[in-house]
Amino acid sequence: NTAATTQIVSPSTTAEIHYTTDGSRPDKNSELYIGPVTVDSTSVLKAVAVKKGHLNSEIVSCTYFINEPTELPVFSLSTDPQNFFDDRIGIYVEGTNGIAGLCSDTPKNWNQDWERPVNIEFYDAERNLVLKQDAGIKISGGCSRIYPQKSLAIWARNDYGNEFFNYKFFEDREVDKYKSLVLRTSAQDWWRTMFRDGMIHTLFRGFMDIDYQDYKPSVVFLNGEYWGIHNIREKLNEHYIESIFKVDRDNIDLIEISKEVRVKEGDNQAYNYLINFISDNNLSLPENYEYVKTLMDVDEYIDYIIAEIYVGNGDWPGNNIKAWRRKSPAGKFRWMIFDLDFGFGGNSRGWYDYNSLAQATDPNGPNWPNPPWSTLMLRKMLTNDSFKNEFIQRFAYHVNTTFNPDRVLKVIESLQNRIAAEIPRHKERWEKSVSYTGTWDEGVDIMREFARLRPQYVKKHFSDKFNLGGTAKLTVKIKDGKGGYIKAFDRILTDSIFTGEFFKKAPISLEAKAKPGYRFKGWTGVPSNGSNKAEVILNYDYTVIANFVVDTSFANSPIINEINYNSSPQLDAEDWVEIYNPAETPVDMSGWIFKDSVDAHEFRFQDNTVLPSDSYLVLCRDTSAFKVFYPHVQDYTGNFDFGLSNGGEYIRLYDNFGLPVDSVLYSDQAPW
Repeated sequence: NTAATTQIVSPSTTAEIHYTTDGSRPDKNSELYIGPVTVDSTSVLKAVAVKKGHLNSEIVSCTYFINEPTELPVFSLSTDPQNFFDDRIGIYVEGTNGIAGLCSDTPKNWNQDWERPVNIEFYDAERNLVLKQDAGIKISGGCSRIYPQKSLAIWARNDYGNEFFNYKFFEDREVDKYKSLVLRTSAQDWWRTMFRDGMIHTLFRGFMDIDYQDYKPSVVFLNGEYWGIHNIREKLNEHYIESIFKVDRDNIDLIEISKEVRVKEGDNQAYNYLINFISDNNLSLPENYEYVKTLMDVDEYIDYIIAEIYVGNGDWPGNNIKAWRRKSPAGKFRWMIFDLDFGFGGNSRGWYDYNSLAQATDPNGPNWPNPPWSTLMLRKMLTNDSFKNEFIQRFAYHVNTTFNPDRVLKVIESLQNRIAAEIPRHKERWEKSVSYTGTWDEGVDIMREFARLRPQYVKKHFSDKFNLGGTAKLTVKIKDGKGGYIKAFDRILTDSIFTGEFFKKAPISLEAKAKPGYRFKGWTGVPSNGSNKAEVILNYDYTVIANFVVDTSFANSPIINEINYNSSPQLDAEDWVEIYNPAETPVDMSGWIFKDSVDAHEFRFQDNTVLPSDSYLVLCRDTSAFKVFYPHVQDYTGNFDFGLSNGGEYIRLYDNFGLPVDSVLYSDQAPW
């Protein structure tokens, strides 16, 4: 459309209607409505009814888009222009009321932690208005604040009317409400592609166990003015942890390290204890390494380190680190990955041939990017052979899969196509954006070059550092393609045939797991003495076959046999479930997992937990309370730190491969 004409009405025929089109809040001094308003360019129309002796009405706002052909989702942000551009209170300008820092030696308004009110309208890619509410807005990011276009953080708060943004912004997440979001301008990548960091995080999704930020591109209009591409990103804070992991945000430690350690939530006692233990103890000793595994999620840490090294993050490990844990005796630190704009060719330290493994393990690095304290943890962990071998070969696994050049090139192409039509207008609005290379396509080609060439260089870096002698091909097969699974590299290999290039000399651990109705018969190609576990050391191309046969003696796997979810006040033994083994043989439940309806709520059975044939095991929320009322029961374990719902719940039992064994959906009505 070239114009829109709108009428504004009020239930009160004696009230005056006043309106604005510049984003400011209308009041009795604003333009008086006397007839239909014609809008001939994209504008935000705000109106209020005013009547003497009465409170003003709520402000009603609506954005009119005139000739806006964008294919992307759209945020319309409207606020009093002074909130952004006034020299004294404006958050988007250098101004006269700022502070120094964040790559600015002189005071800047945009460095202030100021929040201003804003009205938000969000339209999906089909142009449906799916979210509309008042919120708060801040400038976001670090040194990228000095660029003409700045990242924005939006916050839902009760003070503005809504505690959350109630919308499912990312299709692959289960989260359908957000406390905060970042409208990110791609930070240092603002000069290059506008989607580098989002692309890298997309590579992790579903392939690596990392706390990453989801990504979706959008276009922002500010008070009706086109404001260019902004990437919708999750904000890595206590609300992210609560929504993704279902952990009470008031019951966590969240640590951020950006050249110095800062406590964002909780305290740093557990973090300091972890660092001090690693620093002061010999981790080559199995007992010390096993203890560290109780303090941090080592498997997640390995994936995190692999990701940072592979993508070539030049602004790490002495910067851009976040770690968090649930405040409980069983709480383990996990790492959050963010700000990867220097990776995938985004900086001289992020080039395809850059040795970021050496950067991550340098014992005497400079103050930036890798001072000695920042490499200490990885260096100490690598003194343990078990960790080192897993790190080496899991890195190779991800080179074969997560970072397979064909896969990466497809992701780059898909995300490039998603914003290609928007780039010319974005470039017109922000002249210096995507200007580092001759053309935007040339900037994207740098990422493609990285995708193609990085594997050969990074494999050499590993081979040289650990004296591995290169790589060889490993093929792992499941005979007849059925009967079971193989676990390796902390992953279930679901394909009947898996082939990849792996490093020589470093052992590869394999574990076979039979499906119900089958049993593991043995390995072909590697000695195992009947064990379902095997270890392979490559000197040349090698094939290993896992053999499964029908188990004619199969009766059943362990089952959830009894549930106590609502104790009487006279017999309050807390929640518990009873597990029964109907099989004729004992079942080793070491590492098995019990969950309720929430994926983040899980209890992992301790090592050496064996359930004999025709026997029972009670899993308790509180073993002390259970023992008081059931002193005759000897076979019990615990404690799980979540409760079973009195209104009904879906509870689940998984084996140590993460494969489902049994599940029960119970209700709180007959027949229960």
